[in-house]
Order: sequence, then structure tokens, then C-alpha cells
Amino acid sequence: MTNKQKLYFIIQERRIVSLQNLEDITKWQRITILRAIAPLVIKGKIKAVISDTTRYFKINDKPLKNG
Repeated sequence: MTNKQKLYFIIQERRIVSLQNLEDITKWQRITILRAIAPLVIKGKIKAVISDTTRYFKINDKPLKNG
């Protein structure tokens, strides 16, 4: 299972999760998490939301049609 898949399942299980929470859960460095999540955000499978300098990730309810 790749890092990308592991993170997708964690986010799917928790519905919405912050970058700090992902660091605590996986014990990975921040750059490793961002590199794994970036392709999922680009494809539209995960939505990234920034609120008050905190990054949150959630599963995109309505993914792109060609994604």
C-alpha cells in the first residue's frame, strides 16, 4: 500500500483531518504527507481547505467528471 493510499483511507475514515493530525497519526514528516496528498488534490479526490493557518483535508464529495 502506498503512502497516497494510506492517507486517503485515514482521511476517508475521519471525514476531515488537519495536517498536524496526519503528522501525529502517521509519524511522517510534513513534506512526505504533502507529497503524497498533492496528486490526490490535483485529481480532485481530496479537497484542501485552509482556515486560520491550519490546513484541513477532506474527501471531495463531488469529484471531477474526468478524474
